Formats: sequence, C-alpha cells, structure tokens
Amino acid sequence: MLRRTDDRHGEANTWDSLGLIHDRLGHHRRAARCYGRALTLYQRIGDRYDEADTLTRLGDCRHSAGDRAGALRTWRRALVILDGLGHSDVDRVRERLARAAPDEPG
Repeated sequence: MLRRTDDRHGEANTWDSLGLIHDRLGHHRRAARCYGRALTLYQRIGDRYDEADTLTRLGDCRHSAGDRAGALRTWRRALVILDGLGHSDVDRVRERLARAAPDEPG
C-alpha cells in the first residue's frame, strides 16, 4: 500500500520497524536486511535523522549478533550524521561506542 501511494517515508518506517521486530526475535540477518532497506529509502528522501536512528539500531543488531567491528563501524556512521545535525542523540551513540570499545575514542 505504501509503495502504491509512493509514501517512501512510511515504507522506510515500516522496514525499520520490521528490522526491530526481527532483531528482538533474534533473527539478526533478517533484521539487518530490513534495516538496510530502510536506510536506502531514508537516504533517497534525505531524512538524515531517521537514517542515523536506523544506523544506531543496525549497530545494536550487529553487536547482538557478535559482530563487534561491524557494530562499531555502523555506530560511527550514525555518530557522524547526528553530530552534523547537532542532535542530542549523539550522546546515546557515544555511550554505545564507549561501552563496546572502551580503549578507542568515540
């Protein structure tokens, strides 16, 4: 329905929500694919905040799946966007980076 009405933001939000559901169920690969679809759509419409928010959840998913390096890379991408936006969620991402890589700068 969202595709038929060309509601890309709604479609991106739906993919993001599906990613969260799959992640909570422990289906990390499926979650990552859903987050990837959401990211593509957010990038196409230029929604930088939701892109960063989804990157944060994708980093969480990768971390839960045991991919620490992938999580760190993904959280750093989110950090750059949020920092550029001057958004307060940047602190939330910095905390994740500090917990996952205490020896590395966030």
